[in-house]
Amino acid sequence: MPNFTARLVPSADVTLQVWTDPSTSSAPSRLSPRDVYQHRYWRVATGTTVEVRATVDGDEAPLDADLGGTLFTYHWAEWTTTTPPVITSPPGQSSVATFTVENMTGHYLLFVRRKSGGGVGLHFDVELVF
Repeated sequence: MPNFTARLVPSADVTLQVWTDPSTSSAPSRLSPRDVYQHRYWRVATGTTVEVRATVDGDEAPLDADLGGTLFTYHWAEWTTTTPPVITSPPGQSSVATFTVENMTGHYLLFVRRKSGGGVGLHFDVELVF
């Protein structure tokens, strides 16, 4: 069990969307038939710089000096191109990461890890948004 949480920071180009998948004449919907549970996914527009923030003990994006030596690392588990986006963090603040997705539509999974603190996976889809 992780001892932190992590999230994508919402913006005009990083949004939580309702996933719709209506049935067709040849296939049923792949969504739960229970309407009380809306399926959602994070949509990121191509060309967007995305910010990720981790929270420890209620403190979002703490400085490394406040983490007792257990810093954050990031790595891609799923990406849709030959080379995944480069992940960077501000100096002295491993709890914040940024990356840019340019012309790379598809599904992504970013793992946020902390030594002896577990890991959190962040799924999102990069789409062309008009």
